[in-house]
Amino acid sequence: MPSLASDIIFDDILMVDVSNPIFIDQQYCPRPPCNLKAQSKVRIKNVTFRKVRGTSSSKVAVKIQCSKHVPCQGINLVNINLAYRGPEGRVESSCFNVQGKSYGLQLPSGCL
Repeated sequence: MPSLASDIIFDDILMVDVSNPIFIDQQYCPRPPCNLKAQSKVRIKNVTFRKVRGTSSSKVAVKIQCSKHVPCQGINLVNINLAYRGPEGRVESSCFNVQGKSYGLQLPSGCL
């Protein structure tokens, strides 16, 4: 049976030049090569990021990479406003194996 992380709210947070402002990574690999079958078995559900704003020092400001074995459920992005002013172009979001919704302003445009 997997472990559980649930009912978490990140609310009204100002980011100033932060690397990875919104970040869930269940495919963590500190030292390659990594075994892709050894993904996290922690179930993540009912997590809300609300009114997160400011600047990102990384191009991908919203990165939610969940396990193929236990996809994240109930992830909510509400009124996200993160800018990137670096040389790599426009701010982006990236989501894998995530079930959720986005509401209100979404910058970068939501991946949910």
